[in-house]
Amino acid sequence: MTFTYGPFFLIVFTLQQMFLLYAIYIIFFKPDGKKTIREKILNVLRNRFRRGEIDFGGYKKLERDYKNLEI
Repeated sequence: MTFTYGPFFLIVFTLQQMFLLYAIYIIFFKPDGKKTIREKILNVLRNRFRRGEIDFGGYKKLERDYKNLEI
């Protein structure tokens, strides 16, 4: 019995290979994005403190909790 591949298989196979190559790129070659995410979140906390949305004690507690958080 002969099994032939149609155009749908070719499209799905190509998308799968593109996804695989992108995943390899993200895992091995992309710079660590955790540091930039951490900096952005800490900047948000600082801005909320400057605007008076949170007090100093709350800011320090949130900052300490966030720095101890594993991402």
